[in-house]
Amino acid sequence: MRALVLQGGGSVGAFQAGAFKALYEKITREDKENGNEGRPLFDIIAGTSIGAINAAVLVSHVAENKTWKGSSEKLIEFWKYLSCPTPDITKMSANWKKEHDKNNPNAASAEAARRYYSIKNS
Repeated sequence: MRALVLQGGGSVGAFQAGAFKALYEKITREDKENGNEGRPLFDIIAGTSIGAINAAVLVSHVAENKTWKGSSEKLIEFWKYLSCPTPDITKMSANWKKEHDKNNPNAASAEAARRYYSIKNS
């Protein structure tokens, strides 16, 4: 029995799409080599937060197509649809660094904010 458990965490979901693609390729290759070609890729799928959304994309693909084939592409397609270019935050926050340094040593840097709020670089 194989289970796929996907955690939550916002942009972690985009990482999961790429990781799932690699896992899909590895498992299907191993199943073919071991004579288990008809075996379901996973028997159980669970997720929390964005992991549950990714799980829903995968399960809906399998339910609709009766196969795991194409599921990794479907998940990547989903994330490409959600993704958008990261704005140049330095232009939007010209005075941020100056205010950050003098008024609030606990505030995030522009780079930290860009990483936190983006899921895809342009």
